[in-house]
Amino acid sequence: MVGRFRYFSGSQPSAARRWLVRLFPALLFLLALGPRLVAVGRYVTPDELVWVYRSLQFREALLDGRWASTLVAGHPGVTTTWLGALSMSVQLWVSADARAAYGWLTKVAALTPDNVEAFRRLAVLLTGGRLAVAVVNSLGIVAVYLLARRLWPQEGSRFQVPGSREERSSPGP
Repeated sequence: MVGRFRYFSGSQPSAARRWLVRLFPALLFLLALGPRLVAVGRYVTPDELVWVYRSLQFREALLDGRWASTLVAGHPGVTTTWLGALSMSVQLWVSADARAAYGWLTKVAALTPDNVEAFRRLAVLLTGGRLAVAVVNSLGIVAVYLLARRLWPQEGSRFQVPGSREERSSPGP
């Protein structure tokens, strides 16, 4: 671990630098989450409420053990439906409005473009799904950082491609 900080602080890493290295993933998470949280209530894309409805169908199929019915779209949407179903579960636990909207929506046979009341009730459940996606995307950014930092040398500040001239000419440890 001492070699990681050799170029920055002499032979021993400072306590502040060690804390910064440990806290950076959390700071990166907050930095990634901030803009996503700001955008949560800004606009609705054309398919978001449809995905809320698909997540509701997915959740109902899971709870009933109807495994074939968990395929709610003809294309992949696994992450979206899982996050939507999980966020709905949390919303149902904490919000009476969400419980009322969910109960009403489970009785809808099919979502049609002219069913304004269904879209109004789906909007109640939208924020929870958006928050879940924002958190998972931000965690994904931190995961990519943690994996990508292995590409950079721990003691230097420049990226070195294995076998490159800089790596061959650099002095050994």
